[in-house]
Amino acid sequence: MWLPYLDQYAGPRYLALLKALETDIRTGKLMPGERLPPQRLLADLLGVHLSTITRAYKAAIERNLLTAETGNGTFVSFPNQANRLFALSHPEKISVDLSVSTSPQLANDDDLNQTLASLSQTRSLASCLAYRSWEAWFPLKQALAGWLGQHGVQDVSPEAITLCAGAQHALTEVLSRMAKTGESVLCESLTYPGLKTVAAQFGIRLQGIPLTDDGIDLAALEKRLKQGGIRLLVLMPTLQNPTTASMSLATRQQLVQLLAQYQITVIEEDVYGPLAAAAHTPLLTLAPEHVIYISGLSKTVAPGLRLGMIVDPGQHLGLGEGHWHSTSWYVNPLLADVALRWLEDGTALRRLRNQGHELQARHQIVDELLKEKTREPRCPHRWVPLPTAKDSAILAGLLASHGILVAADSVFSTDGKTGPFGIRLALGTATDHSQLRYAIETLRELKQRL
Repeated sequence: MWLPYLDQYAGPRYLALLKALETDIRTGKLMPGERLPPQRLLADLLGVHLSTITRAYKAAIERNLLTAETGNGTFVSFPNQANRLFALSHPEKISVDLSVSTSPQLANDDDLNQTLASLSQTRSLASCLAYRSWEAWFPLKQALAGWLGQHGVQDVSPEAITLCAGAQHALTEVLSRMAKTGESVLCESLTYPGLKTVAAQFGIRLQGIPLTDDGIDLAALEKRLKQGGIRLLVLMPTLQNPTTASMSLATRQQLVQLLAQYQITVIEEDVYGPLAAAAHTPLLTLAPEHVIYISGLSKTVAPGLRLGMIVDPGQHLGLGEGHWHSTSWYVNPLLADVALRWLEDGTALRRLRNQGHELQARHQIVDELLKEKTREPRCPHRWVPLPTAKDSAILAGLLASHGILVAADSVFSTDGKTGPFGIRLALGTATDHSQLRYAIETLRELKQRL
């Protein structure tokens, strides 16, 4: 049982305990997934007041050092928490980072060089430093409407598109307008870390609904809806992050019936949709009056192409010409011009296809080494299921000790206890096939030891 020596730390006792936690986690004395002593027992053993332990544990949870599971206790977190997925840091001891879901770097990628040279020949790039009017954004919105139409989102008019500086910005805008502080919003039990970040920012309570192989569990969803008090549901129905699950058309149609019955609005995140091996009908197409649709180009065309969009046919947000500055105001004009050129001349579609081909090659490596075949061979991430959360934390910790970063289920979990359990591999972040092969071979060997 963990029992720290607090006298070596200066300051209040709760800060001493917090420093002891930080030190022992950093040095490996406390391992990911390890259960800490109950608060009352630790208070008795250390001879301090219970409130001292409570205060230290609370501070450690806020710093993502610990996670608390109601009825089960307090556990050491896996160190790669959700907010760290956005850092893209590369400590010296890390040789392979498979923790950040992104598209692979294409070989001999000269598209941006050529596009900037072409743009500079047709006009002065200084125009990209100027403010733009509402009307000036119309060509880009028209091109994006065409892009959406190519990927199953039919009959979206340019006027219906609200521009944002990436899909994460779009999600932030939608939730800031739709959800109230303290309100409960439903989502998948394992959800995109960006949603957890935004929810924490606005004081929104995320309630996870269990997942099946066909996406969100509709029986569990309806059970929760019957309890009342829910207005919003955030879903990624295609290539769900992290599990890669895509909802079947039948499940989507049943979900639409629930939306109408309980008058629920869905925020549909569709950042991976164009990469799916088979075409899927967006929820926006099935129930436009109940859906706010979010997408972007960074997951499918280029990671740095931070251009997102909101489609809100039901006018839930009330966005229009008078509110354009709160969203498109943040869009980088130079990136917008690059995106427009790529959407119009076919570069965006070619890059999407090249990304898909490269991801297929990477999935084949994983298929070969793990002796299993993926259902989504063009998805940027891969889910490796495990029996328990403890197994995933242990495996992630073992991989980290071998210089390989992955994201365990705790990064995505809304409550710390509801499955599925496993680790997510971001195949696109490996620099090449040999690096990916090394990581998967190591994973295979370590997984066999569990």
